[in-house]
Amino acid sequence: MFGVPSSAYWMARKYNTPFLTIILNDGGWKSPKLSMLGVHPEGHGSKASGQKLSVGFGPDCPNYAQIAVAASGGWAWGKRVGVTAADSGKDTLKNIMVEAVRIVIEERRCAVLDCLIGSI
Repeated sequence: MFGVPSSAYWMARKYNTPFLTIILNDGGWKSPKLSMLGVHPEGHGSKASGQKLSVGFGPDCPNYAQIAVAASGGWAWGKRVGVTAADSGKDTLKNIMVEAVRIVIEERRCAVLDCLIGSI
């Protein structure tokens, strides 16, 4: 998000430099919450969700895999998997990771896995 990844995927397409990106998506930005807990571990905010603290991206988190696909003009491959995605489970994740590696190595395209790991 902060490194302007859409530009990276556009450039990867332009120069044919495929790579695999795995996003561990917790649905927000946890650093502000951790900073607050470091100063006030027992304060009112310690019991609040990421949504209440305004550090959550919900209710619908961006689909980062599809942002990469769009930024590359459809050249990159992207898939969302995890706790709240349509595809979930350990076996599914393993199969999707195998497919992502195949896309990068054999098809020479970028692959992006947006892994939903729960909410902050």
